Amino acid sequence: MRAAIVSLVGILVGLGGAPISASTEPLREYYESVSSLQGTFKQVTRDEQGQVVKRSKGQFSLKRPDRFHWFYETPFKQRLVSNGKWLYSHDVELLQVTIRPIEEVLGVGPAVVLSGDFQDLQASFRIREGEDGWYRLEPRDEDWQFQSVRLRLREGVPATVEVSDGLGQTMRLSLDELERNVSIPAERFRFEIPDDADVIAPDAFERRSR
Repeated sequence: MRAAIVSLVGILVGLGGAPISASTEPLREYYESVSSLQGTFKQVTRDEQGQVVKRSKGQFSLKRPDRFHWFYETPFKQRLVSNGKWLYSHDVELLQVTIRPIEEVLGVGPAVVLSGDFQDLQASFRIREGEDGWYRLEPRDEDWQFQSVRLRLREGVPATVEVSDGLGQTMRLSLDELERNVSIPAERFRFEIPDDADVIAPDAFERRSR
């Protein structure tokens, strides 16, 4: 279940074009007009019968390009921080930090919607407009481990993101108390590894850190 958090945040980060149609104009406007965004979130995960199997909530901040701070407060504390080069996943209760190159996260998995480039979004997904501000995103890469993403805009910014994993499980993320184009301190996107944490990192990070 904890790995699912990383996958969902990957969707909310940014992945390269197709012609812009009138139906996707609101999405393009979001990318062009919003450089930073912060607020609170609630995440609900349901199984194939529609039963709730997990509820999470927390706070987030993001700034283009590819910088974000995602803090899950419940049911367990987890912090996801990207400085634009490295993604730090800190499981507070397990005292563990996993570090991955951000290009690996963005290039391999579904990484779009909140903090990326609109042309990348079009290159990675087939975008279909629905009703009431909903958009359906179908991955062009069949190897991605989910069937579709749906998102809904409210007042020019994404308010709801829904992810189907292709196995019957659905995650819905609701964003609230949104503030756009606010000044966010650079320190928010820096991560200091706790002294008592177990660290899982690639050799490239270890060599660079020494």
